[in-house]
Amino acid sequence: MSFINNNPPLAGFFMPGVNVKSIATFSQKGGSGKSTLAVHLGVAAEEDATSVIIFDRDDAQASASCWAERRAADTPIVLKTPPSQLHAALKAGSAKGFGLAIIDGPPHSSPDAAAIARIADIILIPVRPTAFDLAAVGNAVKIVTAAGKQPLFVLSACPPRVPEVADARQALADFGEVAPVEIGERIAFSRAIATGQSVTEFDPLGKAAAEIRALWQWVEEKLQ
Repeated sequence: MSFINNNPPLAGFFMPGVNVKSIATFSQKGGSGKSTLAVHLGVAAEEDATSVIIFDRDDAQASASCWAERRAADTPIVLKTPPSQLHAALKAGSAKGFGLAIIDGPPHSSPDAAAIARIADIILIPVRPTAFDLAAVGNAVKIVTAAGKQPLFVLSACPPRVPEVADARQALADFGEVAPVEIGERIAFSRAIATGQSVTEFDPLGKAAAEIRALWQWVEEKLQ
């Protein structure tokens, strides 16, 4: 079972000047696939020989933590981390040998959203190809760009063969870079999450698993 702790012990292994690579999944609209993206990228990175720690900042739903409670595997570790401890937790994670930290950011507007945007190396904004999701993008972009970062969009829950996906890609390109990989609307994601797994574990040869692996490869390139 993954270790979950509301107050992770940091003082014993704090190491200034060492920075673990970090990704934040970020959205100003609920239901965008933010937590799903965080845990699936975490497992994909682990399968690619990168040790991962996930910081759950979604206090309202704690989706990543709930997933970890169902999980049989010990990794990736998921920690509920207060905003005041996030910077120190990243340093501590690096000192403990983690290669990647994924911050599952809060939904909607939150006081710590701007702080997360400043801390993370790259920021992924999942967006469903719907009018409501696209309308909410502007607020997220403002927070990310104010932190001096480039927003990176991931089209999520995409229905097959519909023009809205291409339209959404075109609209998002006006704000920032869009991942070349689209995450489809597939039942494998909800089934995997329900069992504490990733789709790469639940159905390793399926289309959802192939999409997540391809997305991780693109994200890894952005981290270099």
